[in-house]
Order: sequence, then C-alpha cells, then structure tokens
Amino acid sequence: MKLTHIRLLVTDFARCYRFYHGILNFKSLMGTENDVYAEFRSGHLIIGLFKKENMTKVLGTESLSNSARPQDSFIFCYDVHDVDAVYKKLCEKGVKFEAKPHDQKEEMIRVAHLRDPEGNCIEINAPLKNEKLP
Repeated sequence: MKLTHIRLLVTDFARCYRFYHGILNFKSLMGTENDVYAEFRSGHLIIGLFKKENMTKVLGTESLSNSARPQDSFIFCYDVHDVDAVYKKLCEKGVKFEAKPHDQKEEMIRVAHLRDPEGNCIEINAPLKNEKLP
C-alpha cells in the first residue's frame, strides 16, 4: 500500500479552503471554496478537504455527534527553511499560533505550532543550525 494523500473532514469547507490556499499558499489541484471537495499539493503530499457531513452520509454515521476530540489524533508536519520567517509571515496574515518558535534540542529542530480553521494541528519545523547530528 502507498499513502496517496491525507483527507481532512471539515465543517467549514470555504474557510478551510481559504486557509490552505490563501494563507499557506498550497497549490490547488482541484475544487474551489464553493465545492464539497478540494485537493492541494504541498511538496510530494496531497491534502484533501471534504465536507464532514458528506462523509458521514457515506459512512452511515450522520446521526452521531460531531463533538471535538479531547486530544489531537494527528499532526501535519512541514519542513520549512526558516521557522521564524514563516512564523512572522503567517502572523502578518492573522494566523494565531499555539506555540511560538522554539528549539527542541532533543529532536534537533526548531518548531512552531498553529491550527487550521477546524482545529487541526500543524507543525512547521527546521533543523537547528550548527547542531551536529549523532
């Protein structure tokens, strides 16, 4: 099996579309903010957005609650050249961060964390400069 893409099931499709396309500048492969499905390219990965209500109909779970999970069950991790520069650029676009840029010396990376409009966690990271790899 080969992972082809990650699909996010979202309640506010248009807002999420604008976030991934307009704020993060991912290339749109298909769909618009007025559709129920869209795909974006981010490096070698494809991220799909799909209206959550449509997927519940497919799975037969439309009668179940859409309540939020108590803990994150996944995180998107993106390698960037300069965490601080990307952080500044996204802050200028109005993005609020869960965690400002900081070093995680044990992992030898600099990271910052934000959330998309649906609350999905996103990490931006870069290797620490001048750190020697084991």
